[in-house]
Amino acid sequence: MTTEPAVEPVRQSGEPPGEARGTGGAGSTGGTGGPPPPPAGPAWTTLVTLLNVLAAAGVAWLAWWVLSHFARTLTLLGLAGVLAFLLEPAVSFLERGMRSRALAALLLYLAFVALLALGVVYLAGPIKEQAQELFWAVPQYRQQVEQAVPLLQTYMEALQAYLSRYGVSLEPRDLASQFLERVAGNTNRILAGVTAVVTGVGTTLANALLVLVISIYLVVDGGGLNRQMLGYLPRRYRGPVRRAQAVALRVFGGYLRGQLLLGLIIGVAVGIGMSALGMPYPALLGVIAGVMELVPIVGAVLGAIPAILVALFQPWPAVLYVTLFFVVVQQVEGNVLVPRITGQAVGLHPLATLLALLAGYEIAGILGAILAVPVVAFVQALLREFNPPDPDDPADRAGSRRRGTRARRQHRRQGGPPASTPPAPPAGTGTPGTRPGNAPPAEPEGAAGPEETGRAPGGPSPGPGPGSSAGSGPAPRSGSEAGSGSAAGAAGSAPAAGSGPRIVITRRPA
Repeated sequence: MTTEPAVEPVRQSGEPPGEARGTGGAGSTGGTGGPPPPPAGPAWTTLVTLLNVLAAAGVAWLAWWVLSHFARTLTLLGLAGVLAFLLEPAVSFLERGMRSRALAALLLYLAFVALLALGVVYLAGPIKEQAQELFWAVPQYRQQVEQAVPLLQTYMEALQAYLSRYGVSLEPRDLASQFLERVAGNTNRILAGVTAVVTGVGTTLANALLVLVISIYLVVDGGGLNRQMLGYLPRRYRGPVRRAQAVALRVFGGYLRGQLLLGLIIGVAVGIGMSALGMPYPALLGVIAGVMELVPIVGAVLGAIPAILVALFQPWPAVLYVTLFFVVVQQVEGNVLVPRITGQAVGLHPLATLLALLAGYEIAGILGAILAVPVVAFVQALLREFNPPDPDDPADRAGSRRRGTRARRQHRRQGGPPASTPPAPPAGTGTPGTRPGNAPPAEPEGAAGPEETGRAPGGPSPGPGPGSSAGSGPAPRSGSEAGSGSAAGAAGSAPAAGSGPRIVITRRPA
């Protein structure tokens, strides 16, 4: 019986024994304790990505379906939530003295309804009269436009004769007819809107009553409802949900209160300014400017357009004065009011704000444009809350200085390394834990720290060692020396001139 010689597996140069190819050593995939299997291939990664995209699309479709089928209910609930959120601080303040949240909410809502009724009585009349005057003045304005069209055509023909030298054609013949058709179309649209408003007064009152009732429930028992909803969640999800609620209160609260206050200030300022300039319809123009101020970025411009259009039909200096007035108002608003009232509540890039504004207007009109910006700001703040920026990442450092400082502080609190190493102090002024050179600095007598004695702060003092020296390690102290607080020199060191031993500071290696 013949036996075949054992074939030793081939081992590459530099490969340690036991990891040769074809063996079951520690380095092979077939043996126990080997490295994990290779990562999944590109096909599996593509499949997972496709499934994630499909899941996100399904969630988006479900959200769109809910919004489209329950738009009215969600709108009423949102308005009730906004009203409850605005009145909640006042209810909490009254509750401290009354000891009853329901009674405080009832009194506050009665005062709110009374104030709203007084505002409707004293402001609705003048605003209605001025709106009717403006509506009946539209034909007169149209006639003035028709009279100005020939003069405009003369100017346009002269401009055409000048530009024809350079090959530019304007064709101003159909300008007047197109403009008048648009004016007539807008007039019909205004009439249709007024009719719809008159016929929908009952529905509006019913919706307002529902908003008041829902907001009262939210103010009185909003905390209990929140706790009940959190109780349905698993315990591990309650903390993140509370953090998300805190972010929502901060973002939506700062934005809504700030925008409402800005709208009130701008509306009152425009009404007073238009009255001082002798413009017609000052109350109506002030209300329009205040409501348009709720729309971010473009609200100030939209509020100025009606006043400037009305000023065009007044004597010549009026339009110049009105334009200058709105320029001053917008400068004060953008540079003084907005930074102090809204502050950093939103913190969105202007382009992101504009895109959110357009998307919200496409979805829900003016109300969507007003609420789109805080919704996007809430999503951004939520991402920052659960994914804090890394101060060492250049992309995160590109943000604002305040956000970067806040992230670095949080990074240090979590025990991470500092973002930058402070410069070394000059020789002789070193602090414990730093070495400003090869030679350690000297300290005054009696100030021996834990590094001098070779013990931790507050720990026991080791006994003196017989073989210690000045250059080999820390000088130990006896128990009596530790109790009295006197500093002991290293063994073999010469005493300094004067009274007391010389202190030699030694530091343990890092």
